[in-house]
Amino acid sequence: MGDSSSKTTAQKTSFSPFRYSSRLCHRGCREIRLITITPYDPEFTTAHFEIKLLEFDVDQAPAYQALSYCWGGQQPSIGVICNDLLLLITTNLFQALWMLSLNMSEPTFLWVDAICINQSDDDEKNIQVGLMRDIYATARKVHVWLGLDSTGEDVKEAMRFLTLVHEVVKDTNYDFDEKRDDREALRRMLPWTLIRNMDHYRHLNYLLKLPWFSRVWIVQEVAVCQDALVYCGSSEIPWSKLVLALRVLYRLELLLQMTLYTPEDPTGEKLIYLGHFLCTCSSDKDQMPKPGLFGMLVRHRWALATDPRDKVYGLLGLLDEDSSLGLKPEYGLDVADIFLQVATSILKGSYFLDLLSVPQNLGSKINLPSWVPDWSHGPSSFLLLRLMHPKDFYFHFKSSGATNSKGNFKIHGHVLEVQGWPFDTVEEIGPEILQSPGRLEEGFVGLFARIFLNFYTYLDTFHEWHRISHCGHHPTYPNGENRLDVFLQALFQDDAEEEISIASLRYHFWLLKVTRGWFSCLQQTHLQYYPKLYIPLLLVGTVVYWVFSLLYHRRIFEPSSGYFQGNVFCRTEKSYIGAVPPATTVGDSIMLITGSRVPLVFRRVGSNWRLVGLAYVPGLMVGEEWDEEKCRPITII
Repeated sequence: MGDSSSKTTAQKTSFSPFRYSSRLCHRGCREIRLITITPYDPEFTTAHFEIKLLEFDVDQAPAYQALSYCWGGQQPSIGVICNDLLLLITTNLFQALWMLSLNMSEPTFLWVDAICINQSDDDEKNIQVGLMRDIYATARKVHVWLGLDSTGEDVKEAMRFLTLVHEVVKDTNYDFDEKRDDREALRRMLPWTLIRNMDHYRHLNYLLKLPWFSRVWIVQEVAVCQDALVYCGSSEIPWSKLVLALRVLYRLELLLQMTLYTPEDPTGEKLIYLGHFLCTCSSDKDQMPKPGLFGMLVRHRWALATDPRDKVYGLLGLLDEDSSLGLKPEYGLDVADIFLQVATSILKGSYFLDLLSVPQNLGSKINLPSWVPDWSHGPSSFLLLRLMHPKDFYFHFKSSGATNSKGNFKIHGHVLEVQGWPFDTVEEIGPEILQSPGRLEEGFVGLFARIFLNFYTYLDTFHEWHRISHCGHHPTYPNGENRLDVFLQALFQDDAEEEISIASLRYHFWLLKVTRGWFSCLQQTHLQYYPKLYIPLLLVGTVVYWVFSLLYHRRIFEPSSGYFQGNVFCRTEKSYIGAVPPATTVGDSIMLITGSRVPLVFRRVGSNWRLVGLAYVPGLMVGEEWDEEKCRPITII
């Protein structure tokens, strides 16, 4: 793709370094820069790839296109000639520009962030980043560059599969409606031989693991564009085909089969993010409820950014003035100050304290108050997503009764003061359901090993949780219900789309006890020292459990996929049970806070409190124990 000879080096060094001749950052600025690239010329080399950089008013600019690509942490290392000066760009960007020149028949205006914005000028970035929604929405076409296809076949086969799915759906004039449950119709529509070929999902997994899909900026770039074409090496597919096919496969839960090839993500959390990404980028998004800034931040928390500030600024373009809470890009501010500003704005613009329910990033290196989320990265939360999901308006929790947060909190710099009271104290905590190690073989062998190891761990963890719940010692729960029924419903019922009868839950409980008893019996007889006999007998017990569970329930229950996903089991001093964050310790307080729709876990620090996270506690979730007269000021640091 270029000449690395000494002659090339001499050509590069014969040009002066590029410098921007103006600053596009004055008040009310609507000017942008566009580059011009010309069709491929055989005389091109990496040392003599020429572009022109021109300035236009975004509202009066000539027809132009835009590029969406991944910076990927690369440093500028390849020189191109820009306005007769030497400009260094990253390898991935150069490959994208080269590819576009190969596919063009005439000179084309193009917007590329790394070139059209002076990345070393924070004032200019503040203005130009604020224009990016208009830039991508006005572009005639957006070219999505995924990078070079290093495998040669995976991406090509994945795009072919998505094209086939799209064509089948298109031929039936299918009308995609998020509010309609039409999974059965979709299953009948797609040929069995097409959707059950596991090679398709291996290829698709490779495609979706490419860095572009994990970056926060790409959400806005493809969500607002008129038309987009996706490239990976020499393979290409229209964005509309790709996103519709993925939405169909996601709706049918067929993308779960990609976990066969993702041992590093056994719970499929990245698939959850993919679903949010598709929802934001779908062509019928205007017909769907629009989340505000808080909803967008939660929905795309998995997305990555080289600059943590972009986790906020990269989503502002998807919101209107009211939804963005008046926030504007300010790259001169420290990351901690920006996240504090965001948290303050969200609290002041909300009716509930849902912000306090955001799971904490335990590995955060940013010094923040406990009530301010670190948006740079962090765990997802099934409970928080359920709390916010527009389909679950009938399922709203209200642990603080009919109260809201308006007028019930104060912010003093880094300190948040709310109203509430400590309802209970954590007395015992159970183990977390740990998934099997990621370093296992991919494919069916690795899948089987992971399932078996996870199931074996699950049985021991379930047994320990049952012991901690005191179901055998205190058969009555504090709200008067049967403790075992509350325990089983907490673990399994609230993750189910359809209500499960108590009889079914108790049958499943008996089945788990029998299966664990079988495993314990095998260990007590020391058969583990005879693996040729021990392993087949373990497999027999596992298969029998699966068969009887599927025959009776048509599903396999798994608490790690519901409210206990990413949480641990606990029992309180008042004998309540629930799911709490892994950072919870014995002695932490479970509080009911005015305006919070779920109970919250706090840890005392002198006369103040540190927020640990949200809790799911049966018997508290719909205001059963709420008493406004007990409220007092709670200072959170």
